[in-house]
Amino acid sequence: MAKRAVLEQVTLAEQYGDCGPLDQIPAGVVPSLDVGGLNVRNAGAEHVEVLIEFDFDLSTPREEFCGITAAFRLVYRMRKMREVSEQRDFAAKVAVVDAWSYWRSYLTNTMTLMGLQPLHLPPEPPAELEGSAREAFDISIEAARKAEEKAARKNG
Repeated sequence: MAKRAVLEQVTLAEQYGDCGPLDQIPAGVVPSLDVGGLNVRNAGAEHVEVLIEFDFDLSTPREEFCGITAAFRLVYRMRKMREVSEQRDFAAKVAVVDAWSYWRSYLTNTMTLMGLQPLHLPPEPPAELEGSAREAFDISIEAARKAEEKAARKNG
């Protein structure tokens, strides 16, 4: 795992929220939290940038009633990470934890502004989010690989 990573900057990169009419909340809605996207890139010799997307849904087995998404850009001062496994571990174990308090605050405020009862999230991310983050990271790596292959076929 990367040593001496110093979080220098956190910005809200993207946000989205959509909710049905509050007087039509279906019975049996269940809240769901997930990491929807996770990308890591070396940004120069001494910085690493992580883009992490958190997703929240209120849904029943048949329909989604409410969805809130926010992507945060975290910039760390640290050495480059060359190995994909090192990037995956860092993003899932460090970046998710670092972004969690920003996500908690964003989600609580957004739910309040939408007229929903805010969800009280724990101070630390739930353990299952690490697995979700690893899966999101692997999907982003595969998508980047396919895009590179497509570009190579087009150009050559």
